[in-house]
Amino acid sequence: MTKQVILISACLIGRHTRYDGSRKYVKPPASWPEAITVFSVCPEVEMGLGIPREPMRLVSRSSIQLETCTTKINQTKKFETWLSCWENRFPYSRIHGAILKEKSPSCGLQTPLYDAKGKIIAYTTGLFALFLQKQFAEILLQTEEVFKDISVWQKFIDQINKLA
Repeated sequence: MTKQVILISACLIGRHTRYDGSRKYVKPPASWPEAITVFSVCPEVEMGLGIPREPMRLVSRSSIQLETCTTKINQTKKFETWLSCWENRFPYSRIHGAILKEKSPSCGLQTPLYDAKGKIIAYTTGLFALFLQKQFAEILLQTEEVFKDISVWQKFIDQINKLA
């Protein structure tokens, strides 16, 4: 039987990847089923940004850009270069689901989108989450909220199992 693959934001499993140097561990309400392979990812760290690092946000300019909050350095090209390399070396041909850090400019599903003056103008999908949606049509995306309710967790796992 082929194992289902779930990506998870590395910060959610306690890896030292957060922009402010802190750790965030969110315990699943039940153990991972044996038929699931969990693969962690942190786009910001993997693209070479340090810990701690300046926070980033999505900014609407001529296109949506990944930009540092204070110094306003555009990190979009760096992100796109990392993403191309990540995609080519990712060891699985299919990702069944992902549990992503909410509000992250790379992983969030409801991430603030700012105008050039720093005002929130909308909410959008983070750049990595958007890539996952486009690249893996049937992928089930969730945020860390899935860990807070056993019934939501079980529904997610059941849906993943149906994709096998």
